[in-house]
Amino acid sequence: VSIASKAFYEDEQLASIIFPNTLKGIGDYAFSDCKELGNFTIPEDVIFVGDGAFSRCRKITDVIIPNSVNMIGKYAFSDCENLRKVIVPDYVIIECGAFDGTAYYRNESNWENHLLYVGKHLIGAEFEFKNYEIKEGTFTIAGAVFMGFEGMESIKIPSSVESIGAEAFYECNSLKDVFYGGSEKMWNNVVIGNVNQDLLNATIHNNTEAPNEPTVEPELPEEPSDNTKKCSCNCHKGGFMGFIYKILRFFWKLFKTNPVCICGAAHY
Repeated sequence: VSIASKAFYEDEQLASIIFPNTLKGIGDYAFSDCKELGNFTIPEDVIFVGDGAFSRCRKITDVIIPNSVNMIGKYAFSDCENLRKVIVPDYVIIECGAFDGTAYYRNESNWENHLLYVGKHLIGAEFEFKNYEIKEGTFTIAGAVFMGFEGMESIKIPSSVESIGAEAFYECNSLKDVFYGGSEKMWNNVVIGNVNQDLLNATIHNNTEAPNEPTVEPELPEEPSDNTKKCSCNCHKGGFMGFIYKILRFFWKLFKTNPVCICGAAHY
């Protein structure tokens, strides 16, 4: 059972609704512009919420999308200006503008480094920056998130990202470098929606481990050998001066200073 497209479109008398447990889907614009419609519960078996399904429903304040939903359509809750709390499942496709114009979207505390997330999904971005970094643990990049970001030059995408929505990087003409946190094989398994040619044309820098650097042992001063007697320096002579230098060598060793004679032999 699904609710047909525009079934209650612009019904300004509709204030509440109880969905049957047998409901599988909510059609496009089914409740759009129902200005008196308040909060509701979406049943666990619903699979999709259509384009603009609840757009401009101004009295909705909370939305919980059940784990059964695998698709939230374009502008599904856009311009629900009092919608402050949004909970979505980890594995769901969110199309462009699904939560644009909501109180959640406008709340600055929900933004991190010029990016807006809901759950594990990137759903918004601030314009006019050259470089972006998507946080670790993000699963999806919603459709059209970076559309028209012509000044963007690079982006860092973590290996946790599994899908990128349609038009997410449309008209990102300056995008040159994509720094991906996983291997080339993992990147090839990311589901990338249509009209993302600017992303695909960029240079993908996969995170490959650098080879281990060879360990270089520190050079230690050589122990003096019998050949040191050939040195003309006082530190290697016998007699009174040799005795004085033995005392000095003790302090050199104690304070780890002046360990090597000019002849190359060790003082200690």
